Amino acid sequence: GRAPAPRKACAGGGATCTNSEASRGSGKEEPVPDYRVYRMTAGDWIRCLLTYTLFDGMISLLFYRSWIAFAAGLPGIWLYRRMYLREKIRLRGKRLEETFMTALQSVSSSLTAGYSAENAFAEACKELEKLYYAEEPVCRELHRIKRMLSVNENLEALLADWAARSGSADIRNFAAVFSAAKRTGGDLNAIIRNTISIMTQKREAQQEIEVSLASRKMEQKVMSGIPLFILAYVGLTSPEFLEGMYYTPVGILVMTAALLLYGGAFLLGRYFVRIEV
Repeated sequence: GRAPAPRKACAGGGATCTNSEASRGSGKEEPVPDYRVYRMTAGDWIRCLLTYTLFDGMISLLFYRSWIAFAAGLPGIWLYRRMYLREKIRLRGKRLEETFMTALQSVSSSLTAGYSAENAFAEACKELEKLYYAEEPVCRELHRIKRMLSVNENLEALLADWAARSGSADIRNFAAVFSAAKRTGGDLNAIIRNTISIMTQKREAQQEIEVSLASRKMEQKVMSGIPLFILAYVGLTSPEFLEGMYYTPVGILVMTAALLLYGGAFLLGRYFVRIEV
C-alpha cells in the first residue's frame, strides 16, 4: 500500500533504479534496480558512437560519396541507440531468468530439507553467492529479500516487487502463483518444481531453435554484406561507372531507393531469424 519511491540512477550499473531502500538500523541505502530499463554507461555510449559513426561513414561513402550524406545520417544514432538498449535489456532479462531458475532449485532443496519458505530463500542467497559474483542481479535480489525478511517484511510482497521489476513473464507468473499458494496453504515446493520444469523446457526449446537457426543467421549476415562488397568493388575497379550515380539528381534518387531496399531487406532478414519462445 505504500506509494512508489522516486527513481534514482544505479551507480556503475546498467539499470535505472527506484529510490534506494534504507537498511533499517544502519541508515545505509541500497539501490533497487528496474530490469525493464537500461541505463547506458560511458562505455556503452563510446561503443554506440564508434559503431554507428563507422556504419554511417561506410553507407555515405558507398552510396553517396558525400560528407553531406554523412552529416544527414548522424541523427540516426538515436534509432541505433534504441536498438542497442532493447538488445541489452533482452540479454539481461535472459540472464536473469537463467539465474532465477538456479535460485529456485536451491530454494526447492531447502524446502525439501524442512526449511520454511522464508529461510529457504535466505539459504538460497548463501548458495548462489558461492556460484556467482556478489553483483550478479540474482544475488543482489536474494540478498535484499534476506535483509528485508529480517525486518519482518512479507515474502510474497518482496517476490511480487522483484517480479514487477524483472520484466519477465515467468518470474511474474511464479510470484503470483507462489503468493496464492502461500495464502491458501498450497504445496510451495511442488509449485517451485513445476516452475523449474516449465522454465527448463522453455530454455531447451530456445536452445534448439538457436542451434537450428545458427547457419541461417550466418547466411543472413553474409547475404547482408554482399551488396556492400559489390558496390565497394565496382567503386574501386570502375569508379567512372558510378560517377553518374553520385553527382546527378536521378542517380542520387536511384541510390537512395537502393539503400532503402537494402535496409528493408536487412531488417526483414533479422526478423525472420529471430525467434523467441
